[in-house]
Amino acid sequence: MHLLFFVPGIDETLRVGGRGTLSADPDLLAAMVEFGKPPRAVLNVAVSEVYFHCGKALMRSNLWSSEKMQRSVMPSIGTIIHDQTGLGEPASQETVEELYKTQL
Repeated sequence: MHLLFFVPGIDETLRVGGRGTLSADPDLLAAMVEFGKPPRAVLNVAVSEVYFHCGKALMRSNLWSSEKMQRSVMPSIGTIIHDQTGLGEPASQETVEELYKTQL
């Protein structure tokens, strides 16, 4: 498996490769409590390689360009989930962002 890490504003990315396993070990979960809640599971990665990717593709895409960032033209995550599952009513991006603030 490989994980690709992006840092906003930085064109280079970090790729971490290795073998991943899911764990529900209680001691491991207890060490990762956030906001008073342990995770349900954790991803354990035995890293075998780590390297940077050059930023050419991100530079060409203007990924971090404020002129190119137009969240308003993209569907909300609530709409995307509704379209994929057909469950409930789609939530606007504003509603989703308010929920993020109160239900972290």
